[in-house]
Amino acid sequence: MRRSRLERVVDGFYRPIERLYMRVLGWVMARRWVIVIASLATIGSCFPVASRVPKSFQAEDDLAEFEVSVRAPEGTSLLDTRLISERIASEIRALPTVEHTLLTIGGDPQQSRNLANIYVRLIDPRKRKQSQFKIMDQVRSEIVAHQRKDLRSPSRSRR
Repeated sequence: MRRSRLERVVDGFYRPIERLYMRVLGWVMARRWVIVIASLATIGSCFPVASRVPKSFQAEDDLAEFEVSVRAPEGTSLLDTRLISERIASEIRALPTVEHTLLTIGGDPQQSRNLANIYVRLIDPRKRKQSQFKIMDQVRSEIVAHQRKDLRSPSRSRR
């Protein structure tokens, strides 16, 4: 039976690939121990490589903004919450990488008088050396950590 033109073209294309595959397969089957060692080395290399790869669900993206939440003890008046959070905001504004801050009190659904949010806008990432995340760590360690011990303040990125 005569083969069609398409079959001849396809066979002409795949025949060299098949010959190469058969040669490689013959080499591999003759040297199985090399393949076992290469496989073990590959699997073993996964651990050091994986330990160097960043592990987060989202890529770190410098948006030049973040928010600091400050929760004063229950029963704190609106004026006291404002004074506490304004003091923190002014310390944050003193950082050279901060463009401005915006203070919001009672911005949660319950309009809590003791909850303040400080929105922090940073200067353009191209005009500063520190990343947003380094600045956030600086705010946590140098400003928020030195406030009254009865304040709670998880800093978070705005996404």
